[in-house]
Amino acid sequence: VFQGVPAIAVSQEISGVDTNNSTKFISQLVTRYIDAPFQEGIIISVNIPAGEHKGIAIRPMGDSYLDTANYELISTSDSGQIYKRNIALQVSENDETDTFAYQNGYITVTPLKFDWTSYESLEQIRGWNLELSN
Repeated sequence: VFQGVPAIAVSQEISGVDTNNSTKFISQLVTRYIDAPFQEGIIISVNIPAGEHKGIAIRPMGDSYLDTANYELISTSDSGQIYKRNIALQVSENDETDTFAYQNGYITVTPLKFDWTSYESLEQIRGWNLELSN
């Protein structure tokens, strides 16, 4: 449930996926979720790989499977520079993560929290009496 709305995010490959199988699995997941919803602030993330599925893996979020840190300078002009982002597939080596399971043919299910706020630190920072300088 995220902001009062039950939330399940589903991603699957564009091609090479048995959408009939995916539909049956997601229908099963939604039915179970309705019977036993999570507390506020939790979203279920589902990733469906291409090919024959080896099973279902309930795993924590893992490492990124895309390396997007590399940029290539394409051109420079008086108005600025244009870069191309180079994307490369990264192979996960941590078999405890959703990324590893996904890359090895498993449908992955991961409950996610989106509020990363360090609530225990808010009061301390408020005590700093921060101000804008004019």
